[in-house]
Amino acid sequence: MIRFVNSGLLLVVTAVLLMQQARCQSGEEPHSVSIDDIDRRVVALPGSFTYRFTAETIDSDIFQVSDSQNVTAAAGGLTVSGASTDVMTTFEVHGDFDIRLSYDNLEFGGATTTRAMLSVGLADDRQNHCRLFRSKDHRQKQVLTASIFREALSATSNRSSENQDSSGTLRITRINDRVVWSYATGNSKTFVIGRTEIVSDSHVYSTGLRFGTFATGNSRASVRWRQMTLRAEKILQHKGDATPILFVMNADGSQRQQVLTPPDDYTAIGSPDWSPDGSRVAFSVSYGDDASSRVLIARINGANVTDCGPGLLPSFSPNGELVVFSEKGEGVIVMQPDGSGRRRVSAKGWAATWGRSNEELLWIDRSKVYRAGLIDPKPDLLMGSVRTLQTGISVSPNGRFIALIHRDREGNPVTSVRGFGQDDELKTVYEGSVAQDVSWAPDSSAILLTRSLRQKTQLIRASISLGHEVTEIGAFPSHWRITSADWSPDGKMIAIVALVSAAPVELTGR
Repeated sequence: MIRFVNSGLLLVVTAVLLMQQARCQSGEEPHSVSIDDIDRRVVALPGSFTYRFTAETIDSDIFQVSDSQNVTAAAGGLTVSGASTDVMTTFEVHGDFDIRLSYDNLEFGGATTTRAMLSVGLADDRQNHCRLFRSKDHRQKQVLTASIFREALSATSNRSSENQDSSGTLRITRINDRVVWSYATGNSKTFVIGRTEIVSDSHVYSTGLRFGTFATGNSRASVRWRQMTLRAEKILQHKGDATPILFVMNADGSQRQQVLTPPDDYTAIGSPDWSPDGSRVAFSVSYGDDASSRVLIARINGANVTDCGPGLLPSFSPNGELVVFSEKGEGVIVMQPDGSGRRRVSAKGWAATWGRSNEELLWIDRSKVYRAGLIDPKPDLLMGSVRTLQTGISVSPNGRFIALIHRDREGNPVTSVRGFGQDDELKTVYEGSVAQDVSWAPDSSAILLTRSLRQKTQLIRASISLGHEVTEIGAFPSHWRITSADWSPDGKMIAIVALVSAAPVELTGR
């Protein structure tokens, strides 16, 4: 038994024990692994990739640059400068990994925060980014920081130490679910551990492994990256551009059938909407911007495609005789399904949908929802200002509810429903980022949403009843990204738009 005589010593020991307990509860651990332990594990990893930045160009199959004007490739290395510029890899990394990135010629300019950073994004529910960066803060203090940014929680945890090095090697390693941040000064091969913490064993999503500069205000950072080395249990490389494809499938995600790809070299498909009889789908195609967008209608086997003219976000009327849509610079327009009889009903509205009848329309105008009759489109305010109201609003088939995507008071993305009464309140059904489309189940019991978890996208069914049960619909390949979806009127099928790229290739050594 240990007996403390000095009460001050007892308080110090107690404080230390409480701090260790708090660290364990948060996931942070004492340095229970050593660099020797890490090196022994890394040598056995089968996936290997090394890239020396010694050419006047960089391999576009491997690296994507957020702002090419701030990147200069030369024999001495890859110089990245400017306020905020990322160089992203096309790698998807699974299992244990070890990433090393060497640099020199680090310079900071300006009075606000600047940094040069290595970041690893994980495909877990918390959307963890494990980051290691050299930085200068607004007090002009230079530090090395091991950081976790939990994007889904809008939370950051940093561990910093003073560092004045203009050259060195940043290193992030994962063994099982434990991440280790370490650093070597200058050209040294001796690494010192700065932090270890249990984070996640989820894979690194494509473009999640990135490096570059970041700055606030008018400040700038400049750094020359010399070499990147990656070892992992599995490295998958994604190549080529993704192709948007319109599919229809059973409501459980089975038996997917391709309807069509964009005609005439268009690069995007958006917002499918079923006709009431389930025989056709309206959607938009574009070159990636609203101004080039056109509304198309096709049968679900891809036949009889009708180009209805400029517009986007189409929606069939309940009887199928009209289509309402938005057009950049024109507002809300209705037309017949063959594209004829175009008539503007609102110059200011956007993202219109049909209300509880063939004579009622709803649309958004500056984060407010308006309701108007088709014959006399004088809008009435249905919902006052909704914080950061997004495109998706949808009326339930039974005419009782409106679903919409917005942000709550804390700024978090949510999907909510409410009744048509002026005093009805928004009720949150789902918390988290989703695509802009909302689709109702035919019995009005649930909504269909598309959520993105890093590289993985999911179709989810969110119940509007108490408890808000969320279930995943189907499963899709990792090289697919679902961008929008719509339930058929009978609930037996779903139309989806997927960005489909070539299956990734595994790297075993390079």
